[in-house]
Amino acid sequence: MKKRGQELSTNTIIVVILAVLVLIIVAIFFTGGFETFKDKIQGIWQKGALPVQEVVVECNGYCSSYDTTGLEKFKTNFCTIDYELDTTGDGKVDEYARCQDLVTCGAVESAGGCLS
Repeated sequence: MKKRGQELSTNTIIVVILAVLVLIIVAIFFTGGFETFKDKIQGIWQKGALPVQEVVVECNGYCSSYDTTGLEKFKTNFCTIDYELDTTGDGKVDEYARCQDLVTCGAVESAGGCLS
């Protein structure tokens, strides 16, 4: 059999793929796309302060889960997790609080509260 075209070597294909990736990265860099990328990466590694409303929703979830299931882990989470709160909206920690400081949970209180 006769070959009717030239073959591309594996090395050539790999070099072309790497060159395209480098061009994409350079284009993202010059269009300012790395700022949002950098923020996303930082968000993964450092949680930072949370808005009070997000913490209240999470605490209400622990309360209702404990009320529904009676599992001790939900009460423990409600009573022991320390949250870094952002009360001013600047993304920085303004104060620290636990769920019992922000939310009243009848199920936890009827089970002896957070002290037991």
